[in-house]
Amino acid sequence: MAITNASLSAARFGFRAATRIRGGPDKRIFHPRGEGFTGRATLFAPARLHRAGEANEFRCIARLSRAVGLPDGIPDALGLAIRIASGRDVWRA
Repeated sequence: MAITNASLSAARFGFRAATRIRGGPDKRIFHPRGEGFTGRATLFAPARLHRAGEANEFRCIARLSRAVGLPDGIPDALGLAIRIASGRDVWRA
């Protein structure tokens, strides 16, 4: 199924309207509030690789948030995003 220009325009309009309702361009539509964490992730090579069982440690950042930022006491889906740095990854602060 191809995405048409009309579909993209409608989506842009909807997201811009929702952003204005939220309070401006610095307000996210989804997962507007959350907590960020930093840490280290230990990943193991799959058994089918020649380095089976070998562990590698990477820097990581994680963010835990509620999906649409409903007020406390109202059920909302939770989101968890994890970004694991590779040797080439450069993060913006």
